[in-house]
Amino acid sequence: MASSKSSTLQVVVLTLFCAPFCLGGLALLGFGIYQASSPGVEMQRSVLFLLLGLVFAGAGFGLLYAYSKGSTMQAREERIRAAHPGQPWMWREDWAIGRVRSNTRSSLTGSWIFAVFWNLVSSPILLIRPPVWEQDPKGYLALLFPAIGAGLLAWAILQTLRARRFGQTWFAMEAVPAALGGELRGSIQTRLPAPPERGVLLKLSCVLRTVSGSGKDRSVSESIQWREERAVTAGEIQTGPGAAFIPVRFAIPADGLEANREKSDTGMFWFLSAEASLAGVDYKDEFEIPVFRTKDSPAAGSGPAFASFDAPASFATVTPSDLAKAGITVGPSPDGMEFRFAAARNPSAAAGLTGFALLWTGILWFLHSVKVPVIFPVVFGLFEALFVLIALDLWFGSVRVSIAGGVLQRRYALAGIPISTRAMPAADVSKLKLKVGMQSGGRAGTPYYDLRAVLLNGREQTLAGSIRDKHQAEWLAAQMSAALGLKSA
Repeated sequence: MASSKSSTLQVVVLTLFCAPFCLGGLALLGFGIYQASSPGVEMQRSVLFLLLGLVFAGAGFGLLYAYSKGSTMQAREERIRAAHPGQPWMWREDWAIGRVRSNTRSSLTGSWIFAVFWNLVSSPILLIRPPVWEQDPKGYLALLFPAIGAGLLAWAILQTLRARRFGQTWFAMEAVPAALGGELRGSIQTRLPAPPERGVLLKLSCVLRTVSGSGKDRSVSESIQWREERAVTAGEIQTGPGAAFIPVRFAIPADGLEANREKSDTGMFWFLSAEASLAGVDYKDEFEIPVFRTKDSPAAGSGPAFASFDAPASFATVTPSDLAKAGITVGPSPDGMEFRFAAARNPSAAAGLTGFALLWTGILWFLHSVKVPVIFPVVFGLFEALFVLIALDLWFGSVRVSIAGGVLQRRYALAGIPISTRAMPAADVSKLKLKVGMQSGGRAGTPYYDLRAVLLNGREQTLAGSIRDKHQAEWLAAQMSAALGLKSA
């Protein structure tokens, strides 16, 4: 009874909140149509009222529709959860039957909704010519918003072309759920004219999604906790009439974190992604995977682990020439081994952060020019300093790790100038581990790995960072472990 009253109150409050938007939007639409049909009225004025009407009416009715659909889905989900307590992999229909839907369709719908709404809100700027634009050229910065709208529209069109080309795709799982410490097996079913010459790159990622703030200050961040990649060759892909089957097989860490939605959009998620280069629109797909600890899962530590680098099969792909291309050299030193990590090893990441720092500089200059309260330039200036320091490290920072005479030593230099040296007895190191330290983009971005030494007292020391290739990071960790006399984790 209390739940019913609460739901009714929510409907009443939401209706009262949305009513001004709905009625105001309809009034603006009606006035815009009237203006357009009236002789002697500028078309620019009519279009402006029509756009504003679409924005207000769309916001009001859109919120009501979203709440109605969300309430229906929530009630259905609660019924399913009650029928399958303790079995979260049964709470989604596609998970329960082992045919996981692609996220492509939902992201396509979201792309169009966001692109249309953004363009409706920003396009009136093109119809308005405030006097301030003529007095101060900085006013033309407002044109940045319609430009972003054009980019969003182009992205939505690309997503549409991709969906039309590859159709409705599925990931058929051999077993539901995928168990921690076990394997993820199955096949992606899609539509390909022929197997891609370069094959398909598969990625299995464990992602922590967090939300900070609320309302217009709400922001979502996605942090990659673990990732494994596998290249499927063209010969492994089976094709049939109107369909292609891409085999999937991944070992899942025993000490991994199981999927856990704290709310509808936060928590721990597992994603399987696939991408391939093709003539025209490239193939890209993504699936949210049910990964949970089951009765068949081994105890944490008895199987492959998040920080494991005991993967001899992957070591065969690591060659000195590949390491050299990545700016990493390994060789003997007096009484031991030496590992060198050159500056500017990741030029794309360094260039991206430099571009972002320059953009941030422009924002800082704009805030200063419009004379906002001093607290804003100060806060933005602190972030600016942080971005500049990280960019300098990516461009000019180099590291040399040596293991000799029972001592582990790390030297850091900036532009060839020694900055810090840290040494510790090799006997104080209990093990080495890998951890995702930096990443570009969200869950589909690129993770960069840190190689860390775990000391006997539990503290951790970073030996090398920003290693792009996971297999290379595993190989380096194994080589250092051998030089330290440790067993592979």
